[in-house]
Order: sequence, then structure tokens, then C-alpha cells
Amino acid sequence: MNSNRWLVLALLVSLGVNLLIAGVVIGRQLDGGPPGRMHFEWLMQDLDDATRSKIRQNMLEQMKNSRPYRHDLRQAQHALHEAIIAEPFEEKQVKAAMAEVRAASARLQQTMHDQMIQNLGEMSAEDRARVFSILSRRPDHGPGALRRP
Repeated sequence: MNSNRWLVLALLVSLGVNLLIAGVVIGRQLDGGPPGRMHFEWLMQDLDDATRSKIRQNMLEQMKNSRPYRHDLRQAQHALHEAIIAEPFEEKQVKAAMAEVRAASARLQQTMHDQMIQNLGEMSAEDRARVFSILSRRPDHGPGALRRP
């Protein structure tokens, strides 16, 4: 295969992964499970009821506030898709579209991190330690668990 075919294949794989992730996120938002349950509920399972309620309200507000960033990411992914399937293939357009997907993703991620920092700032040191403990679990020890560094 020549380098252009490898690039197109890599772009299609990347696009597929991005669309899969976006689909999971959107699907969880649309189907979210039982009424009132958010998919980050597992992260707050060890917190007291008052803290969990306050954080849940913060997260609902933050989901509304991050809607424009999620929309921008979906638009950037759509533009990338269009650039990939365009005839004739324009490498510069695909590179620019990929750069915009990265930028939109980074903006959304930064917003999410800022929101998490705000939520952590409203918790006691003990609750923050519980959240860290949940986040640092091994992958086979619960939903969303991460490896320890």
C-alpha cells in the first residue's frame, strides 16, 4: 500500500473510534439508565447523601454548560468525515479537520476537568480521598476504574 492509502486507513480507524466514543457518550446521555441516575453515579457511591446530592446538582448544571463544547466536537467530527470522503481527496483539508477535532476535544476535556475541580473543591478532604480511591482502582475492580500510576 502506498502512503496515501495508509493515511486514509488510519483516518478511517481514527474516525471510527471517535464516532464510537461520541456514540457511547450520547447514548448514555439519552438512555442514562433509571430516572435521575447519571453515568458518573458510581464515582459518588461512597459519598454521604448531602454531598452526593450537591455534586449531582452541580453535574446537571455543568452538563448544560458543556453542551456547546459537545456540539462543537460533533460538528468537528462531521467535518472530518466530510473531508475524508471528499473527492478528490485533499490531504490539507483532512489535516485541518483532524486538528479541529483535537482542538474541540481538548476544549471539552478542559471544561470537564474544570468542572471536576470545582466539584472536588466542594468536598471534604475525606470525600476527595474516597473519590481518588475509586478513580485509582484497577480496571477489573469496577466501572470506570483506572490503574494507579
